[in-house]
Amino acid sequence: QSLICLLVFVSLSSNGDALPLAFDPSEIGSVHVQRDFGFDYMRLVQEWPGSFCDEKRGCVWPKDPPQQGGFLLHGLWPEFLNGSWPQFCDSSNPFNASAIADLLPELHEYWPSLVSPDQASFWAHEWNKHGTCMEALLPSEHAYFQLVLSLRAHFDAAAVLAAAGI
Repeated sequence: QSLICLLVFVSLSSNGDALPLAFDPSEIGSVHVQRDFGFDYMRLVQEWPGSFCDEKRGCVWPKDPPQQGGFLLHGLWPEFLNGSWPQFCDSSNPFNASAIADLLPELHEYWPSLVSPDQASFWAHEWNKHGTCMEALLPSEHAYFQLVLSLRAHFDAAAVLAAAGI
């Protein structure tokens, strides 16, 4: 079987209105920004656990597996139009689990690691590698994780496929 992922690209163009820090994801298609955030767009990736876990490397289910039974978050990554991406942009701002304590129930349900039993180290990796490169747009760890969860709710992969009769 192949890995099934849904990619959502969030475009950041060089003209238009600035993206507010707290925004309505339903307006994401019409959002334009005026400043350079150090990347061209964000890639939201959702994965189907069954196909991910059937890959050769296998998977490790969390101690408390998600109950929602749908697509899981794989990540939100800043990218450049040339196919490259920034990573590990700010080592002075390491992951702080207490900063996202209020988001833990949603993170466990929609963004668990399928390769490590240590969920906190997985989220630390996501923040340190990807989130720190979005600090000009999302200046806090909490804002990064909250945005990822909000985008997942708005771009529900299962709902998109169901609406297409898949």
